[in-house]
Amino acid sequence: VFKYSKLSYYLNNGPRRWLTNIRNSSYVITNSFHGLAFSIIFKKEVFVLCADMKKFTRLESLLNLLGLKHRFIESADDYNKRKDQLKLAIDYKEVYSTLSMEQNKYLEFIKNNIL
Repeated sequence: VFKYSKLSYYLNNGPRRWLTNIRNSSYVITNSFHGLAFSIIFKKEVFVLCADMKKFTRLESLLNLLGLKHRFIESADDYNKRKDQLKLAIDYKEVYSTLSMEQNKYLEFIKNNIL
């Protein structure tokens, strides 16, 4: 038996549901860094739309690092011009290779400078 309450609303529409929705999606369109990060973790076809260029700095940095800058869509016209390119699947083997190299760099930095 399910009884609607304010608490159950927040529990059913919180981070768990948000992450589940990303995990169960084929495609993700996001304007948030965390939406992009979790889409990459779950290996989803992701597109970034960001109207606020102040928020775009972290998104741009991650997209550039992983070779996914082309997944940023500036406008409907931009999408229409590049939709064939955007339909191509992300090469997650390459993305995860880059992530692995970056993780190793940071682990080495921590070992050499902090521990």
